[in-house]
Amino acid sequence: MATTRAQQPFVSDSIRSRLGRGVLLCDPYKLNEFLKGKAKGRDLTNVFFCDAAKNVFSEGIAVALFDHSFEECKVTVRNAHSKSNLTGALGLVSDGWILESTRGELVMCSADALLFWNPFEMDEDPQRFIRFSIPQGWYQVTVRLEERNDDDQKWEDNAEFVFTRKRARPKFSATPFAVNASKEVVVSGSDPKPAEKTPV
Repeated sequence: MATTRAQQPFVSDSIRSRLGRGVLLCDPYKLNEFLKGKAKGRDLTNVFFCDAAKNVFSEGIAVALFDHSFEECKVTVRNAHSKSNLTGALGLVSDGWILESTRGELVMCSADALLFWNPFEMDEDPQRFIRFSIPQGWYQVTVRLEERNDDDQKWEDNAEFVFTRKRARPKFSATPFAVNASKEVVVSGSDPKPAEKTPV
């Protein structure tokens, strides 16, 4: 039986992407170690958008969603045993992601934050980085995006990152940048259309 703690999301907040669509989850400590202590204050766009075999995604440093349509995206990070906050039909599901929490703290941000990386800045307005706690260890992650509804006047996407705890490092099998990298979920009576990606 799931505990009360497991039933609650780790974090649920809105992320705004102005320059390009994208939501990132990241272990800032592991990222800084990956970049040999030189992450803070840099433009990390090329670090995240590269085709090297060993990269921030394959190493379990970050997880990304690049498929959302609107500037605003409501994002929930939750345990696989907790209840989903998505109320509509699923449009996209992207699995095969892995993430390690080395110190029990992760950050969530838009892809815009890569232009000047400083996840520990405290007095930003609006705050670019949302920090939250999560038990240390390895996780398999699935990204789920609610299908866009043309009748919805909220002008906001709704997504979630679903975490499954693993005892050892899982195998990475996600495809971050390929066309239609996310796996489409066919809804009866409709044909979901993948959102177009906008380069950062």
